[in-house]
Amino acid sequence: MALPKVVCLDVHGMTCGSCVRGVTTALEGVPGVASASVRLDGGTAAGAGAATVTPAAGATVSPAALVAAVATAGMRAVVVPDGGAAAGSVVDLHVGGMTCGGCVRSITDVLTALDGVTSAEVSLEAKRATVTLASPGAVTVDALVAAVVGAGKEASPWVGGGVGKA
Repeated sequence: MALPKVVCLDVHGMTCGSCVRGVTTALEGVPGVASASVRLDGGTAAGAGAATVTPAAGATVSPAALVAAVATAGMRAVVVPDGGAAAGSVVDLHVGGMTCGGCVRSITDVLTALDGVTSAEVSLEAKRATVTLASPGAVTVDALVAAVVGAGKEASPWVGGGVGKA
């Protein structure tokens, strides 16, 4: 089953970690959202932060609902054209089944080998992979999950501080 395409937003007005947490919470509160990854930097517009939102499998999320959710957090958001991930956007995955540093290296290598991935940071303790994308639409969440599963581990989109739902 193919996972939904991410929706990327430029977020204006964030100045600190509290802003990032507020926007993340607002986005993850939108019905149908599986996860949201928000950063102070990395937006396509000068001075904008970046948010990458992954809809739950089978869910449809209105970009207007996401923009409205960001507004409730006191910020302004603009949808990045083409529905792809903006350069520097971050996608977080839950990764299960890792038992050692070798697993971490293996998953890091598998993810960074994908065209369109700039970097991947994998945490054994958090069971999380944070993947930075290079260009709009270069890599889908489905492709990231498939790469990890192909390496013999469990993977799903990260859902607000816990296990993802694929």
